[in-house]
Amino acid sequence: MTINQLYFSDEQNMLREQIRRFVEQEVVPHAEAWELDGFVPRAVLKKWATSVFSASATPRNTAAAT
Repeated sequence: MTINQLYFSDEQNMLREQIRRFVEQEVVPHAEAWELDGFVPRAVLKKWATSVFSASATPRNTAAAT
């Protein structure tokens, strides 16, 4: 049994993998330039906000999340 199986559900592991792919594809290739520029382009932030991450990261039961 891996540590991921011990601490994370299948849904959480899928979300982690989606985030990893997004960062590898959309952030890593440009990170150095963005660091030098001092900002992340709005288009990337919009892509992140409209992606599955914003919906998946929102707790379904907000009462339980507080």
